Amino acid sequence: MHKPGHFDLITNLNIAIPYHNDEIRVLIGNGASSKIINYSQNFGKKFLIITQSKIAELWLNHLQTSLEKIPHSIIKTLNLPDGIILKDQKNLLAIYNCLQANEFSKDDTIIAFGGGDITDLTGFAASTYLRGLNLINVPTTLLGQIDASIGGKNGLNWQGHKNVIGTIYQPQLIIIDLKYLASLPSREFNAGMAEIIKYSLIEETISRETNYQMGPKSFYEVLTKLSYENFNINHPSLKDIIINCLKMKLNTIAKDPYDQNIRHCLNLGHSFGHVFEALFSKDFNHGEAVSLGIIYAFKLSYYLNQNNVEQINQITGLLQNFHLPIKLNANLSFTWEKFATVLKSDKKRSTHSLNFVLPLSKLGLVNYKYPLTLSQIEAFIKTMT
Repeated sequence: MHKPGHFDLITNLNIAIPYHNDEIRVLIGNGASSKIINYSQNFGKKFLIITQSKIAELWLNHLQTSLEKIPHSIIKTLNLPDGIILKDQKNLLAIYNCLQANEFSKDDTIIAFGGGDITDLTGFAASTYLRGLNLINVPTTLLGQIDASIGGKNGLNWQGHKNVIGTIYQPQLIIIDLKYLASLPSREFNAGMAEIIKYSLIEETISRETNYQMGPKSFYEVLTKLSYENFNINHPSLKDIIINCLKMKLNTIAKDPYDQNIRHCLNLGHSFGHVFEALFSKDFNHGEAVSLGIIYAFKLSYYLNQNNVEQINQITGLLQNFHLPIKLNANLSFTWEKFATVLKSDKKRSTHSLNFVLPLSKLGLVNYKYPLTLSQIEAFIKTMT
């Protein structure tokens, strides 16, 4: 097991969300879970931790110890099955049954403790049981810490389609405890890097349209340099990299809490990525599928004369440096009919078209509402096969 270092200070990132009466509070640092007692006045005395067996075996005692410091706290735990089929009706009902059996009230709190699927499912349960319980997200993966746990999007899969049932419900507290990354396999760390790279490719658009401020060097330049430094969980820059992603996403959510405009840019690479994830679930995890989706988005942009070959080469090299896939293996193939079936379930579709996030001629800028018909997408896909 790794031992991440250089993360002794706990950083607070708070941002107000329009149309809500409070703010999203984020704690980040090594051991951030221990600070939960500082916020206990915002929560009831009962806590239900939703997690999975592997996470529970490694880290549940650590989180429970922090919660037990809250006077008169009552802590319950629900371990859901490990595996890819998590965000379904059966597991949602298991959460409802546990809440009811333990007489949870609206003042009590659910804690999502795990990866992105856990935060998605738990957030949905919290938003719907008694029309809304307190919610704390404690993500344990890099992808969860920089993306899935932030922003209030919750969802269930339905009949093989990803996140087609969902709510937007903000957690009152998000704890980014870097300690939990110690058990993360290298493949999962790399998967999180795909989302981090995505942020670097939309940074200037976010800076222009929100209160997020770019640094003296672009995030893309920073990541390019790190890609040659064996960047991993022990790297001293990891906390700063995560914080930068959080600032981008939090400012985007503050500007567009209900996912109507600028927040769409966060979907760069995801329309294609979700298709690859669905078609080749045994071969690609979410981050790996997003990596492929980013390549396809850049090539689609080039196909539509929105960017250039040099950009494609730059992005391909960066993804490769972080050990992410940039093309389908020869043994993986699909028909347009199968591809289109998944694509048509995309939540960004309208009656006659789908809105794509397309990179523009400058890295960091995107058009996040580029409408394309299925026939246009089909013509592009056929150039790729």
